[in-house]
Amino acid sequence: MSWLFFQDESGQDHQNTPLEVHGGGALHSSKVWSFVKSLQDAEKRCVGIRLSTIGSEIKGNKLLETKRFRWANQEELLDHVSRQKGARRFLTISQQRQTPSRRDFTAFGQASKKMTHEVFAALKAHDAVLFASVIPRVKPPPNYQFEHFLRKNLIFLQQRFSCFLKAKQESGLLTLDQMNAEPTFNELRNLLSSALH
Repeated sequence: MSWLFFQDESGQDHQNTPLEVHGGGALHSSKVWSFVKSLQDAEKRCVGIRLSTIGSEIKGNKLLETKRFRWANQEELLDHVSRQKGARRFLTISQQRQTPSRRDFTAFGQASKKMTHEVFAALKAHDAVLFASVIPRVKPPPNYQFEHFLRKNLIFLQQRFSCFLKAKQESGLLTLDQMNAEPTFNELRNLLSSALH
């Protein structure tokens, strides 16, 4: 059997964080669909709807925004039904460029907080393995001529996944989210080749 490694990045815009992170999670292929279904069910439990129906998605940097925790704690814990209704209202009103009520902000904050717990619970329940490469944010000098070269942090990240697969004696598949500088086919081939050696 095989493992799927879903890789993404954060902090490359050099705006909100002092670090750049490349990382992701590996799931055994036999557990991927169950994991996806559990996240979809969690969306319904937390927010009351699937976020894709309104053109949105779960994003870690949004779920963990400080203001969402502040919203969640500004009132008492809402019951299940009130939280879902308020969170749906928050999303609907926000899309209409209007200001939600204080209760709607509270509901959405509590839904976000609950969703964060649900994501980690799903990762644990499906035996996900997390990998990350964290470096200080780096801007290349103005005359930098090696944009097509892969950085060491990416190579080290792939080596960790490769070592994990070797220890399990299984195969793996790398899936990349759209990245600011997507590697070309040749760069990916070189990356995988160097990770295997």
